[in-house]
Amino acid sequence: MPATTSTKTALSDELKEERSYTFALGLDYSPQFFVVDLGISKKFEFESYDLTLRAGINNVFDAYQDDQESGFERDPGYVYGPRTPRTFILGARIDF
Repeated sequence: MPATTSTKTALSDELKEERSYTFALGLDYSPQFFVVDLGISKKFEFESYDLTLRAGINNVFDAYQDDQESGFERDPGYVYGPRTPRTFILGARIDF
């Protein structure tokens, strides 16, 4: 069934309302940021195996999106930055 003029007008009004809401909140751009990760590793060689130890920091300057929405009705398109704050990592690897 083709859309009537009143249906088209209603949809158009909804889009206009959504756009004005978005621009009123200043959501037409995202703030600038950058993410720095640091890591180091050291390999130890033994007779029958190798051991690699590693340590690192993800998101050194703790720049993350603190207004990330969650739940069923969240807006999946509203992502402009990392979801997690600073993270420390320790690890080991053994190669036989």
